[in-house]
Amino acid sequence: MNRRFLWILLLLTSVLAVYFLFFRSNSGPDTPKDKPLAIGENTAGFNASFQELLKTYEVLKAGFTASDSNAVNAAAAAIIISADSLKTNEIQGDSTGSIKLLAIDLVSSLRASAEALQKEADLEAKRTEFKMISEYLWNLARVVQYKGVKLYYINCSSALNNNGGSWIAAQKERLNPYLGKETPDCANATDSIDYSKN
Repeated sequence: MNRRFLWILLLLTSVLAVYFLFFRSNSGPDTPKDKPLAIGENTAGFNASFQELLKTYEVLKAGFTASDSNAVNAAAAAIIISADSLKTNEIQGDSTGSIKLLAIDLVSSLRASAEALQKEADLEAKRTEFKMISEYLWNLARVVQYKGVKLYYINCSSALNNNGGSWIAAQKERLNPYLGKETPDCANATDSIDYSKN
């Protein structure tokens, strides 16, 4: 009799353990809900420094469109200066600090690609670094929610030996920094951001 009682007790304990481990919801009234990362209005100083970074990027893009290595190298040097001058310490409303840390990491990666671009001798190799710079800058604009102007992310699928390459523009432009004037029609806007309306 005692043995049978112990088996029943063990079975009930196992059923309760399975219930609490797998079927009971963990989101009770006392469980705090995760909040999405939010960012406030950035300072005028930060916005001005980000605008300067975009201006130097435009000069870099123009150098590639013209297939001018000297202009590209000079613009890459300017990108490095603008990246160093970006006032990430003035990012506002980031209560967790994770947005600021991500922004700093993206700026560091962008700067490293600009330095690598300067060291490349071949224009196509420089364009590969330009692709990375474009990706870092695009992600940075999204992370800090840059509110200056609407930005487009434009892609050319036949760039870089059909591996594709993207760039940032303030309008749906047809000029191509990867192929210059060879195939200006290879430009499709794949994404856009416009935080100016928020």
